[in-house]
Amino acid sequence: KQQPRIIKGEDIRLNLNVTLEEIFNGETKTFKFNKLTICNHCNGTGSKNGKSTTCPHCGGTGRIRDVISKGNQRISREYQCSHCYGTGKIVTDKCPNCNGTGVKKESATKTLNIPRGIFDGAYTVFKGEGNAPMYSDGNGINGDLLVRFTIIPHSIFTVEGQNLKMNLKLNIYEAWNGCIKDI
Repeated sequence: KQQPRIIKGEDIRLNLNVTLEEIFNGETKTFKFNKLTICNHCNGTGSKNGKSTTCPHCGGTGRIRDVISKGNQRISREYQCSHCYGTGKIVTDKCPNCNGTGVKKESATKTLNIPRGIFDGAYTVFKGEGNAPMYSDGNGINGDLLVRFTIIPHSIFTVEGQNLKMNLKLNIYEAWNGCIKDI
């Protein structure tokens, strides 16, 4: 008997806007996002009563194989069955809560510590915090949550790589004679 395929849910990619002050201090930030979670009515099977039948299109393998002949060449290709979504099973009585997908959309909240000195475009990964897989028949693992840091432009400073820059305005007298300025 063939082992059921483990299906991975999609990753969620988010941009998180951070200020220079948050980067400098290494603060904590909380944010909300939407994700797909396993349906608690059917436990991710997509079936109202837990019953399913073997997919007649792929014979329960979850994969379709085509052989194309061109002259004396034979090209073979294999892809996921679009009727059972790669599970090898067809749900006979769909769960009314998730309409047979095995997942539902929920709001989630996440708190993370902003690493001090993080640069624009850097990201952090939370394994298994992404979407639950649709049509996984309960045989799935969640995708990942990837959070990308975007630095909000500051009114005084700019960031260039690892450098913090500031334009300091001087009048002609200060530029000519030199001066001391507090920044």
